[in-house]
Amino acid sequence: MRQPLQIKCWKCKEVFTMSAEPSRKSGPLVEMALPCPFCEAVNQVTVRTNQVKSGVLYRDGQTAEAVELDQPGALLGQVFEGTPPDKT
Repeated sequence: MRQPLQIKCWKCKEVFTMSAEPSRKSGPLVEMALPCPFCEAVNQVTVRTNQVKSGVLYRDGQTAEAVELDQPGALLGQVFEGTPPDKT
């Protein structure tokens, strides 16, 4: 389920909302480059599970991390800082 993200542009400092599909694999929930609709600068955005308030830890033989993302707006609890994309 696509989730809206609020992102603060690293260049113009405006906050905008874009949608992203969270990953169900280990690693970051969201890792993508998004253009700012105000100044068109590309913002690298990374959302990790520890940044999401609805995170739940399940233990059944192994430690696994699950995040409740089934409701719309689950990631709207904070504004994520955009960073300049890597030039490498």
